[in-house]
Amino acid sequence: MNGVELRMGPEMGLLIECGEEPIDACLAAAKPLIDKVPNLMAPPAPRPGDAPPPPPAGARPGPADANGAPPPPPAPTKRP
Repeated sequence: MNGVELRMGPEMGLLIECGEEPIDACLAAAKPLIDKVPNLMAPPAPRPGDAPPPPPAGARPGPADANGAPPPPPAPTKRP
């Protein structure tokens, strides 16, 4: 029996069994499914209304503007 097994980790894989079909024709027929594999492995896109993802480990929380840039430092105080 012809076929290909793609292993993408201990719990994820794709087995393509071709039977007696030539392997090149079998893989050509399976190409649309194979092309979807990267999308299956990526985390799902956030939906409207979902909370933002948590900050990376070790990130320092702090205020930010609407674009995510930190605020400017405070202006120096004048002395009389």
